[in-house]
Amino acid sequence: MSSGLPLIACPVCLAEYGLEVALGQDDARGVIREIARCPGDAATRKALLRYAALHAPAKSRLRWSRVEAIMAEINGWMEAGRIERGGRLWAAPAALYLAAIEAIEAMPALRRPLKGHGLLLEVLSGQVGRADAQAERAQETRARGTTPVGGSAAHKPFAAEPARKPTRNPEAAIAALAKAKSIVGGRNG
Repeated sequence: MSSGLPLIACPVCLAEYGLEVALGQDDARGVIREIARCPGDAATRKALLRYAALHAPAKSRLRWSRVEAIMAEINGWMEAGRIERGGRLWAAPAALYLAAIEAIEAMPALRRPLKGHGLLLEVLSGQVGRADAQAERAQETRARGTTPVGGSAAHKPFAAEPARKPTRNPEAAIAALAKAKSIVGGRNG
């Protein structure tokens, strides 16, 4: 008996099933609820699912309840906009999570399965730490009176160029003289 809803096709085996089948399991509904709750964009939601998959044991699958728990914990951090790492609170807006998860996925020596969120927290706090350092450098630059565009830059004291030993190269001298004349309009002085 058909529900009339469109069928979902498995991307691996192409088996088709109705949405009501996927939503029939309580834990699966919990994962869908956490995906919908995620404060990030679609790319962040997909990355969050991939991150949860990094916790899967090599020869078995994660339980829906474990995926839901992983996502619920991270959603809580994203909603709060902060994490705690090393006894310190770090600002961690939802926008940082996509880059952090992609950085973890790109690690060549990533040991799977992940046992917890220590690596994610380390990457996030590192990102925030680098951003904080960059902001601090920018603030120090502004305090010195320098700006990236159009401001008065801090002047360095004049330092005379080191004396160069004269070279005897008549061709270079003639070329330099011709260039100088072309700049000033070829007038003889």
